Amino acid sequence: MYIIYCVQIDSKTLLQAHQTLQEGAIRVGALGSNVNVANVMASVFIATGQDVANTAESATALLHMSAVSKEELEEAQKKLFYHSDAKVYNGDTKVEEGGVYISMQLPSVVAATVGGGTMLATQKECLQIMGCHGKGTVRRLVEIIAAFALALDISTLSSIASGHFASSHERLGRNKPESGLREVHLNNEFFSKVVGSRGTLVDWTPMKVDAGTSIISELTKTEISKKVGHFGYIIHYTTNSGEVMEWPVVIKSKPLDSETATMINKMAQACGLELAVQYERHKMETGFRLCHTRELAIVQMEDPELKQFLPEVYYSVSSISKDMFVYVMEYLSDENFTHLNTADDISGWTTADVKVVLRDMARFHALFMDKLEWLREQPWMDHSHCREVAMKLRPLWKAMLANAAREFPEYWTSQVVELTTQAIDSSNEMWRIFDSFPKTLIHNDCNPRNICIHKAGSVQHVSDQTDDDPRLICIYDWELARIDVPQHDLAEFLAFIVYPETSIYKRLELIEYYIVMLEKYTKQKYNRRNFLKVLDAATLDFQLNRLNMYTMAHTFKDYRFLERVVRSNSAYLLQRKSDGHLKFITMAAKL
Repeated sequence: MYIIYCVQIDSKTLLQAHQTLQEGAIRVGALGSNVNVANVMASVFIATGQDVANTAESATALLHMSAVSKEELEEAQKKLFYHSDAKVYNGDTKVEEGGVYISMQLPSVVAATVGGGTMLATQKECLQIMGCHGKGTVRRLVEIIAAFALALDISTLSSIASGHFASSHERLGRNKPESGLREVHLNNEFFSKVVGSRGTLVDWTPMKVDAGTSIISELTKTEISKKVGHFGYIIHYTTNSGEVMEWPVVIKSKPLDSETATMINKMAQACGLELAVQYERHKMETGFRLCHTRELAIVQMEDPELKQFLPEVYYSVSSISKDMFVYVMEYLSDENFTHLNTADDISGWTTADVKVVLRDMARFHALFMDKLEWLREQPWMDHSHCREVAMKLRPLWKAMLANAAREFPEYWTSQVVELTTQAIDSSNEMWRIFDSFPKTLIHNDCNPRNICIHKAGSVQHVSDQTDDDPRLICIYDWELARIDVPQHDLAEFLAFIVYPETSIYKRLELIEYYIVMLEKYTKQKYNRRNFLKVLDAATLDFQLNRLNMYTMAHTFKDYRFLERVVRSNSAYLLQRKSDGHLKFITMAAKL
């Protein structure tokens, strides 16, 4: 049998797994070599009224696999009927390196289609559905059993070799103890701890909140039983003076980093074989490692300079043994904040609003430029963002780019794809550029999905504020934070907030404003040419990494902002290239 449908594995890996299976069977002295034919025999025998005692000898089977050449595979295609949209998969979704020939021998299947248990009502019905009841149909039944056994062995062996078998059982196993936040935990005791010294709990009721556009939270909710995401509640409590207060809060429950990676991997699997294989291989190197602990650590930092830019946190629970990473934060409402969840519609953003964000972005970037050693020592910091990992991730980025170009060619145009491909091939040179600029703690998801602005007078400044605008930003969802050049946050925010048709000179004016603010708060001077070169590299990195991933997720959830952001980011890069400022990627790509 030739594999003509995607089983999420390449031919070489499948053949290696089969060889291991054979070696194991020889060592234990097994009769035959297969994965789980006995399961097929037992289930079909029970369903069709066979003698289940014959399962042992009937399951003595030999699974055979051998490599076939490209020419043999193409010849097989001519002989097989398949839908016009189907493709022959061999690991790269092309018929360039051949495939695998797979067969199974079952020499001693004991089966019947007349008499005995085949006359029982339910069993008879099952046989009739398959056209296998009565005299002369036993060969058909055995052929169906053989096809079932072969298909299951291919699927199971592929799953084992790719790692899906173990991860699925770990995630969905019946014996896995319940963990994580559940409804039973949200009780009077929990909310009394939230109220704390403010007074005495009276009651609490659920409140609907806008959780924004988190595809990860939505997918995770469907796969695991614990509560993840944002949950609003109105708490009533009595103060020490006897006054009854109404207090809206939001509970945020984080999925584990492994659960997050698994959900993204699920999206990758639906986008094609090569992307599925590459993401499975690198899923814990894409920035999500320790994301469940990192956000809790950052939002609970005691630095008053940083806290003025964060939502207020009232209570938290961090338990590795219980898989529970939860914190209770202030409810961000239109009463005290503007620009909430505006990624899809940026029409309400003025230049003054943008400058508030750029000013405060420079302020929190400046806070950590002299604390890098401390940051690197923190147990919640992910260190996978480095030159060595970036080089390993090239096949994943190219697989994501191929998916983007195939699914959304109207804005992932050939010109954009060519530029992004050059960036991927130039990743080593890009890292040389990143190393030329000071690092700090960056938010790494810095866009209007996670940023809003305090209304004037709704919050007090910690330090002297000499700028004319008294407002402050509030920035949340820090799970992707990492040590990097500050230009990454700047590049992402501008891609979201600047329309594609906006003149590059307007964008450069905003960039200059950020540089001036960064110089003010770091008390350092930055060479403009070098700053822009680093920004160009960061903008390319945002394109090939984050926008690629957004596009993959766009297949499952309508990200209305995506086309605008891709066009905006690409317009800046193409203009910079046209002006002769991206020579580092074209030269590196040629090398």
